[in-house]
Amino acid sequence: MISFKKSTEEDAKHIAMNLRKADIQELDALGIENKYQSLRSAALDYGGCFTGMLYQTPITMFGVAPIEERIGSIWLLGTDAITDRVPMGFLKYSKKLLPVLMEQYDLVCNMVHAENVVHVKWLEWLGFTFIREVTYGPKNEQFIEFAKIKES
Repeated sequence: MISFKKSTEEDAKHIAMNLRKADIQELDALGIENKYQSLRSAALDYGGCFTGMLYQTPITMFGVAPIEERIGSIWLLGTDAITDRVPMGFLKYSKKLLPVLMEQYDLVCNMVHAENVVHVKWLEWLGFTFIREVTYGPKNEQFIEFAKIKES
């Protein structure tokens, strides 16, 4: 039912055209206007970008972009299918994939739009630590910084 593969440009197109409303709001709050270009860049420029598939349809893209040696910025964007059609399957697979995503990093971190409740709950379930709320982006919206140290 759910499978994962290395992301492609076609995956980026599909995900960008079908993003969850909360993900669109988060990207807008960050000032990212071209959702497709952002996903395409992640898929092609970083080796650690994956696509979650429901049968043959892309439903999410995620990965870790290097910030500096042993520190990465973890991210995920998805369609409504990750919450509407396969929430438990997605949760189980994402928990298994997190150690793989963290292999080359001692720390992964990022920030999430405070209104993106689904992502906040997902990050909490994965064991991330929430650090603080910050005002960020061109619209000065609330985000929550989060991080996870690799388990040894």
